[in-house]
Amino acid sequence: MAPEQALGRQKIGPAADIYALGSTFYEMLTGQSPFHGETKFDTLYQVVHQQLSAHKASTFHPKELKGFACVVWRRKPSRRYPGATALAEDLDRFVDPQSTPALRRFDWGY
Repeated sequence: MAPEQALGRQKIGPAADIYALGSTFYEMLTGQSPFHGETKFDTLYQVVHQQLSAHKASTFHPKELKGFACVVWRRKPSRRYPGATALAEDLDRFVDPQSTPALRRFDWGY
């Protein structure tokens, strides 16, 4: 759940879906949920107040993969990918070694 969703804001759009996809991505990289509190309220508090970090993902993952993570986990919806198409395009560039490096348009903000 994206921070704006946890806060109960009315305007939830594609950026919340990107964040949710990033949470799944996080679990795939680390083997654990991105946030886990003793109660659901503890977990929601973490979602709203803690920034996910790509540094927690194992260091053997390529730097570019951490770059994707940093973009999808941004706290402000406007700083995430604008939609799934942009994310998919960058993932395609990452997978294809002949293509231009992905994510040059983003300040990854490690």
